[in-house]
Amino acid sequence: MVEEGLENTDAVKKKEEKLLTKEEIEQGYRLACQTFLKGDVKVSWEESTKGGNAGAGQVKPKAEA
Repeated sequence: MVEEGLENTDAVKKKEEKLLTKEEIEQGYRLACQTFLKGDVKVSWEESTKGGNAGAGQVKPKAEA
């Protein structure tokens, strides 16, 4: 959720409109994987099972050859 600086984000994408409700978008919710920033923002998040990926484990960096 973008707490501050929503004006510093790009336009809502079709994928976001598909996965988020109109109310969630109006409240400032965005998909981090779809949102580009043009300035400072303040965000918050909570763990959720929406989308089924919450708590999916840690991402480990690839080993260098």
